[in-house]
Amino acid sequence: MIIIVCFLLYAICRMRIFQKLNIKEWKSLIPFYGTYELLKKIWNKTSFWIYVVSLFILVTTWMCMNDALATIVIYVSFCVFLFMWLSQQFYLCKTFKKNIIVYFVLVFLNPIGLLWIGFSKEKE
Repeated sequence: MIIIVCFLLYAICRMRIFQKLNIKEWKSLIPFYGTYELLKKIWNKTSFWIYVVSLFILVTTWMCMNDALATIVIYVSFCVFLFMWLSQQFYLCKTFKKNIIVYFVLVFLNPIGLLWIGFSKEKE
């Protein structure tokens, strides 16, 4: 029950953020397409593809991990994925003109940060 409430709250926050960015709210509910639309608006299209490729390499290598090279590839792709996620949070704060405190809340307490941005008065 708690997981469903958390998921619904996350979806509502994403829809509010999309609404503030003048993107149709339903796009936030489609997993990769929502991320694509968000990154296209706050950063650029290329960042989405780097994000997806690093995630794909991370998952496929993790499933086939059997040697040292695979371990290195996992670490590198995880670092790229983490950098892209942190950059996404940074550009989200920059788009809504938020300070470093909101950035750290987004990084360490992501649902609370999304609530903060989603229900604040600032628009793009």
